Amino acid sequence: MTASITHIFNIDAVSETPPVGVLLDDKDHGVTCTAINAQVDGRPLDDGSHFVIVKSGELVLEGSDRQPVTVRVGQACMVPSGAGWTLTSTPEISAVHVAAAGEHGAGSPVLLDPASPPAMATCDPTPASLLTSETPEQADVTVASGARGQMNAGAWSTTAYSRVPIAFPKHEIMYLLEGNLTLTEQDGSRHAFGAGDVFLAVKDTVFDWQTDGLTKIYLTFTPKAG
Repeated sequence: MTASITHIFNIDAVSETPPVGVLLDDKDHGVTCTAINAQVDGRPLDDGSHFVIVKSGELVLEGSDRQPVTVRVGQACMVPSGAGWTLTSTPEISAVHVAAAGEHGAGSPVLLDPASPPAMATCDPTPASLLTSETPEQADVTVASGARGQMNAGAWSTTAYSRVPIAFPKHEIMYLLEGNLTLTEQDGSRHAFGAGDVFLAVKDTVFDWQTDGLTKIYLTFTPKAG
């Protein structure tokens, strides 16, 4: 697998990359994550699943005989199948695009808007065996998935907690809507994030987790065997 230079990558740092900076290229599973920092005009999407987050500017998804979908600043969008869709942006753009070639989902694009976040339901908390704090209260919702269930988009929240370092079991783009999060890798590299930050955690990176509480929009890719 070819991954990003740093295993936890703050998307706000992509201003120093080329117009389309490759942050992740997982050839084993057909997953890429790229930073878009220059205008795109009618770029076709393949028939896999796609996910975008817009940091500045706008992206428009257009398809023949389909209602266009505009993704504005701070919004995210999951496209279960990119077949027949194209991507166009404003001249000034900063966005993140994840594509999973093997996930051929069905259904229309699903917009995730922080101004009206999806309702979440209580979920099982982080396992007690991993915690170095009191058990948190957590909630989540999945709003869209790829056909194989490897790629999922949704929202998740937690009260304060910390856990031991583990090898992260998935690729995940996290967009913090509120709260804070500090991740420390095995080599001591420390990454602190707050509301508005967008970052990528690459599968198998070993890090701990400390938060005073947070709410996030997420896109995960968890490989399945076969």
